[in-house]
Amino acid sequence: MRQVRKILRLVWAGISNHQIARRTGVVPATVRATLQRVAASGLSWPLGGDVTEMVDSTKAKRLQQQEILGLQSPG
Repeated sequence: MRQVRKILRLVWAGISNHQIARRTGVVPATVRATLQRVAASGLSWPLGGDVTEMVDSTKAKRLQQQEILGLQSPG
């Protein structure tokens, strides 16, 4: 999700796909594919609060699962 946010932010700033690819360390086809997926999903930049809440909730669940499995120490 972090890469998607970065790509959307750069597109919104008027940066070309080629430059976005260079700045994010991906190939231009990845930028195009990401933008196609975003358009198909109906997302836009800036992301709404509901998307941010969903991402935060997903991160919290992932951390909790890692703690349960002993993959990450709490705190």
